[in-house]
Order: sequence, then C-alpha cells, then structure tokens
Amino acid sequence: MKVMRGYFGVGLCSPRDPANVAVALRACGNFGAAFLAYSGRRYQRHAADTMKAYRSVPLHLAGDEPEDILRMLPFDCVPVAVEVDSRAVPLEHYVHPERALYLLGPEDGSIPESVIKGCRDLVRIPSLTCLNLGIATGVVLYDRVAKRAPNRTPYANGMPL
Repeated sequence: MKVMRGYFGVGLCSPRDPANVAVALRACGNFGAAFLAYSGRRYQRHAADTMKAYRSVPLHLAGDEPEDILRMLPFDCVPVAVEVDSRAVPLEHYVHPERALYLLGPEDGSIPESVIKGCRDLVRIPSLTCLNLGIATGVVLYDRVAKRAPNRTPYANGMPL
C-alpha cells in the first residue's frame, strides 16, 4: 500500500454565515484536512456541524484581518486562493501541491487582492455562478483527494481506461 505524504488545511477569509463555516468544517473532517482557520469575528459555532467536526479538526481563529491567515501558514505549505477570477486555473486542470492551504473568500465578497498576491496559486471552480462557501470547500477538497488517491484508475463513459 502506498502512503500519501503531505497535508492540507483550509482558510476562510472573513466568513459571514455560521452555517457555511459548519459545512466547510464538516467537509474538512470528511476529506481529512489537518485544520480549518478563519479570520474575522462574524463566525459563531453552528448546529449545522452535526458531526461536531471541531472535535477532530482543529478550528483556529487566525485574527481579525484576512491577511492574518497567511501569517499562520505552516513551513513549506503552498497557499492556494480559490476565487472566481479570470486569471485562475480551472480546478479540473490544477495539480494540488503536497502541502497546501486552500483559501476561500466570504459569501458576500471576494478574497482581498492582498491575500491573493500572497498565494502561489490561484484556482477557480468552473461553475456558472459563485458557489456557497461550504459547498466550494467540499468541491476543492474532494478534487484534491480524488486526484491524489494512490493507484487511481481513470474512467471514461463508465469504463476504465
């Protein structure tokens, strides 16, 4: 059995809706994130975290400003901004780094340009409109886990290639 090295975490820049943070936290628990960090003071624990994922996924308040999340970046960890942006690489073409911190913006805005400039990579989820913060977190984490699975068999039209 091949053991996958690396880790990943999620950073939420000033999230507004506690239910979305709870859904993002649940996605972190389901897909194996090492931690979830958030900036700002708008988040409060929410009943939508039915798994009580905060018990197994560390939840960190990075500080009041979105840039504070970058200050807690682990050594040799790649910051990756996930944003609706024409400069961004579509998620389906993105190769995830071994160690990553995925940064997502608030439901009522975008990741500040100062945070995007602090990221090595900029990716976007190819959707018709912007996604809910919790859903976007789940999509990115699923993509990472699916692409990094050992001995992955690619399929086309339901048949292995």
